[in-house]
Amino acid sequence: EDLDAQNKANRDLTEYYKKRIALLQDRDCFTTVEQQQIADINAEIVSKERDYVTMDTKIRKLANTAQQIRDPFSTVNELRSGWIYLGQLHDNGWGTSNTIDMGDSIPTTKKNYTIVKPKVKLHTDNPKGILFNHEKYVRILEEGTTVKLLYTANIGNNKFWAEVEVVD
Repeated sequence: EDLDAQNKANRDLTEYYKKRIALLQDRDCFTTVEQQQIADINAEIVSKERDYVTMDTKIRKLANTAQQIRDPFSTVNELRSGWIYLGQLHDNGWGTSNTIDMGDSIPTTKKNYTIVKPKVKLHTDNPKGILFNHEKYVRILEEGTTVKLLYTANIGNNKFWAEVEVVD
């Protein structure tokens, strides 16, 4: 729980800085050098956000491993959290690519959703760009499974992934 609270604090702080940078980017009173400084700060914020996601994923993977060690009869298919591909968001919504019941917008974190496609792959690794290997997965989530959305990531070209936790 402390880890989740810290992750939320890190994400909230990152969002705060992103908003402040966006406000600065909208102003046209800065010199070229200052505009580059703003761009550099924004790039650092994005990099830190990726670091948080990577660290959180590694910690969750270790926690899942620890759970399996405590219960030697558990299987990889019992992993409860990981990453799923949501789809590609277009101007007119998700089209047929949506994986969960999220409507036509980016889903909200800390909310439960239902898997609406059969055989959705749950990955332990966080997405690392549009060339992420979709074939490496640890569990299949069946249609109708309820998941809690922990985090969303746009990995480029409006292709979205979500870190989720299976809800009992």
